[in-house]
Amino acid sequence: MTGTQMSIIDFLTHFPGNSCDQHQIENEFGIKRSTTTVLLQRMAKKNLIECYPSPEDRRQKIVTLTAEGQNYLQM
Repeated sequence: MTGTQMSIIDFLTHFPGNSCDQHQIENEFGIKRSTTTVLLQRMAKKNLIECYPSPEDRRQKIVTLTAEGQNYLQM
């Protein structure tokens, strides 16, 4: 796991339900949308997060921390 991935896991814990939209992650870490997308896809492949479209705006993705992702916080 990279330092950025760990930072995103920690960042998600500061939100209700351990979820936020992708735009908030881009702003917090100062990274481009394309970079964020690839990073989140890799994390989802490792089952650390789940991504799904926002119910309010289908263009936005909601990122949610999984139980496996929460396990990394306890290490």
